[in-house]
Amino acid sequence: MDVRIKGMVISSTVAFVKEKFGEKMFNKVVEELSGETRKVVTGHVIAGATYDILFLLEFQKKICEVIGKGDPLFAREIGAFAAERSFIGLFKYLLKLASIPFALKRAPFIYNTFYSMGKMEVIKIDSENKESIIKVDKLPFKDVYWEQRIAGWIEKAGEILGAKDVDVKISKSFALDDEFTEYYIKWE
Repeated sequence: MDVRIKGMVISSTVAFVKEKFGEKMFNKVVEELSGETRKVVTGHVIAGATYDILFLLEFQKKICEVIGKGDPLFAREIGAFAAERSFIGLFKYLLKLASIPFALKRAPFIYNTFYSMGKMEVIKIDSENKESIIKVDKLPFKDVYWEQRIAGWIEKAGEILGAKDVDVKISKSFALDDEFTEYYIKWE
């Protein structure tokens, strides 16, 4: 599988572990990684360069195993941290004054900025009932940690944009043998 991601996705994941849990815990996670992944996450990651997604998938799984005690839901924290980083930098001005529906309409654009695989599509935005459905299709891999990371990113992005009680449920999971992944989003 040759799927590429932006280096900023890996560097924000490295920063998540170091800033939230310290250098010692980062080293503990690194010890569990394969040689190639270890080399990438401990080296100089270039934000705009592309890297094989397998490095990220292995890294975030090990983070969830070592720090999150094996719970895939822990990947939501990684996604939330990445969203905070995104809104500090790249998307700060684009979405600073955006409404939730406005931002949701742009979700596929944001997704494609970081990832070159799968297809994100907004199926429904209901501003009155404050709910939305986003579908991610055509992924070349099945990974529950990946799905949870994206859910965490969506939740935090909603909070940053001013929504309250943002709740993202994975209503269909490609990783668990559904045809695609579907995120049901509700907010106040």
